[in-house]
Amino acid sequence: MEATEYFVPPGCDFLDAAGETPTDGLAQLFSLEADAATPEQRSRAARAAALLFSLAERALLTAERVEELEKAQHTAVEAWHLFMADGDFHSAAWSARTVIHALRARSCACGGTGARFAAAAVALAEEELRRARLSGDDFGEACFLMSMAELHCDAKNLDEGLRCAEAASAAFLRCGAIPATAAAGRVLVVLVLGELQVRRYQFHEAEAAAQQALRLLDASEDAGASACRARAGLLLGVAGRLQQKHAAVIASTKEAIPWAQETGDLRLLAALMYLLASSSHSLGGRFRAAAAAAGEAQRLWEQMELRASGWAQCALSLQTQALLAETSHDAAKEALRQHMRTARGPGPRVLLRDAWVQCLKRLDGPGDREKAHAISDKTLATLQSTSELSSAWEARELELIASIHVKSNSWKKVEEACKWAEPLGSLDRTSAPFRLGPNHRWERWMRCTVSPLSAWEDRPSEGSNRSR
Repeated sequence: MEATEYFVPPGCDFLDAAGETPTDGLAQLFSLEADAATPEQRSRAARAAALLFSLAERALLTAERVEELEKAQHTAVEAWHLFMADGDFHSAAWSARTVIHALRARSCACGGTGARFAAAAVALAEEELRRARLSGDDFGEACFLMSMAELHCDAKNLDEGLRCAEAASAAFLRCGAIPATAAAGRVLVVLVLGELQVRRYQFHEAEAAAQQALRLLDASEDAGASACRARAGLLLGVAGRLQQKHAAVIASTKEAIPWAQETGDLRLLAALMYLLASSSHSLGGRFRAAAAAAGEAQRLWEQMELRASGWAQCALSLQTQALLAETSHDAAKEALRQHMRTARGPGPRVLLRDAWVQCLKRLDGPGDREKAHAISDKTLATLQSTSELSSAWEARELELIASIHVKSNSWKKVEEACKWAEPLGSLDRTSAPFRLGPNHRWERWMRCTVSPLSAWEDRPSEGSNRSR
């Protein structure tokens, strides 16, 4: 695939496709325990708290509006207080983590205005961590260290997040014999470690963490293991995708998709389908399968517009590319036209325009090239006049415009491409959309495609009749 065929919205990477961790995946286990327990085994308050916990987790997975996230948070707080009153501190710690998950989800859903929810999540995690340490509760300390690691990951403080995750792993090992619901923490912290490592481009360590999580799950009889297995499959898929191991990605995602379907986490399922589509397309010869998987991912993300901004449009763009590769030009154009009418918000509209440009580049007729220039120039002007989108969006558009100029077969256009790409040098090269692997894509693109040295290496002599 070309360097300018984008896989992620600006400012994101592949792991962001599944979003912030919405739950710990314990709803089924708590619900089974509540149903199976007799009045002698668990009090009425504990059974009510277990049911409330299950409701809160499921509400977080299915929320379509911010108000539903708030309601899930209040339900988790209720369960937390009931568990504390009953003296079940392990379950209370899981409930407090669910409150933190709800705050993280609200922060993500509210965009720029959600900083107060992220700050509230950090304050709650720090307070509970301090309380667990004062009372000598190793399990509580491990849970809230894991929450701190996730919050640092959200804030891109990867080194601090890794330190907290390693400390949480050590604390879980100190817990000794713990109940089934708490044993899941040992698996979850391994997955958090893996997610931090893949964001740091430590792919082998991330793959080892995912395999370790799967081994721990195989050794246990946890009824609520589906979510963890799906997350481990996603982690293996992302690590493989960033290393261009497309066959391995296809195998791991196909294995994880049934687990994601069982959990009901639509965003995790959409992320797995998108990874499957991306690697099927990149591997070549699987364009029909890639188009079908990308179409399914796009449909799932459209169902949960609350926390999927930009990903549905990326999936549509990938579906379009797969259809074009299969020579289904009319189907590709119709898919784009249909979604252009319903696009809302500046981000989705920009991504859909770029999908049009990619389509026109692939068709490559003289009129198509002119349309592509006109659309991309208009989009760049829109980005430069709005403050709603970050500089990563403008950088992505500059790179796309540069690629259009390079596709023209005249030296004047190559010079113009260099001029368009030059502003990219002033941007942060470690941020998306340039982060597809250990070697930043920006550097490969500039060095191999539009760098002045490569552009002028075979420049014709002054007396040449070659078109300018």
